Order: sequence, then structure tokens, then C-alpha cells
Amino acid sequence: MDGSFELDDTPLEDTWMVMQNLVKEGLVRTLGVSNFREDHVDTLIAKTKIIPCVNQIENHPYVDERKLIQHCMGYGIQVQAYSPLGMGRNLKNKQSILLENDRVLEIAHRLRRDPAQILLRWNLQKGIVVLPKRFYFFFSLTNSVHPDRIQTNLQIYDFELTTNDIFHLDGLMRGLNGRLLRPDYAKWLSDLNEKD
Repeated sequence: MDGSFELDDTPLEDTWMVMQNLVKEGLVRTLGVSNFREDHVDTLIAKTKIIPCVNQIENHPYVDERKLIQHCMGYGIQVQAYSPLGMGRNLKNKQSILLENDRVLEIAHRLRRDPAQILLRWNLQKGIVVLPKRFYFFFSLTNSVHPDRIQTNLQIYDFELTTNDIFHLDGLMRGLNGRLLRPDYAKWLSDLNEKD
């Protein structure tokens, strides 16, 4: 198996309608999506009955997803950030490691916090639920493989970033090219948007 795959031509709304039946039958309580763009969200809302309760996306200061986040929140869709620490398996150079970014380190030092706490708090203050993970394995706030990280991850509710801190972290954005887990996704997305 070479890892490649093909997408079929089943319309998104057809798949979603089948999933809605699972809710009607009581087999699941809610439905969510992952990596849905604005047009995907609009399609579901226009052509189906159940609005997704969550859209899970890669989100950290290197990725500019403000437009998508506002779009989802406008429909009452909770945004959940995966890779909020900006770590990914496709890192090619140290410059891409957000936990070691000078601005992040400066804010962490000033607030006497861990850099990971700064990045998690950045998302929380924007109303985004966080799902920290190490590389491509998912670990929730209470499910880390390192007990000390569990405690550190939970200590993000007793401080706030200033407006200036958020401004400086927002300044790290690299657009969709800031994706760390699937850098090729940004190119695919650009190619897709050019076809429209």
C-alpha cells in the first residue's frame, strides 16, 4: 500500500444526510466535522438539517484561520484546535518549531509560564477548544503520556494573555502556509480555490 487514496464523487450533503439518520435513530448524539472550509460548512447548512457541533482544524499562531473560525462561530459551530502547540511530523527545520519561537519564549518568560501554556491560552482566549498533541498522536488535556504535562496543560485557566501578547502572537501567522502537519494541504487548498 503506497498511502495514496482517491476521493469518490459522493456529494458531501449525501454523506451528511446518512450521518443525520444516526442521530435520528439515537445511535449518536451529535455530529462534527474536521478540516471543513467555509464552503463546506455553507453546503451542509444549506442542504441538510443538522449543523455540525464542532469543526476540528489545525490552529496555532503560524496558521491564519481567522476567517474560517469567525464563519463557524457565526453558525454556532465550536472550533476545536488540533496541534495548538504547532508541532508536526513534517518539520524540516528548527525555525518551524513554535514552542521555540522567540516571541512565544519572551511572553512565557515574562508571565513565568511554559511556552505550551502560552500557545494553549492563545486559542482559549479566542474561544477555541484545544486538543494538544505530540506530533501525529492525539493526547487530550488529561491524556498525555507525560504526567507533568497533564498538570502543566491544566494550568492555563489562572492567567490571561494581554491584548498586546495576542497581537504579537497573531503577528507570527504565515497564512495557510503555516500548516505544520500537512504542509501540502495548503497547496492543495490553493489549487482547489483557483479551480472555483
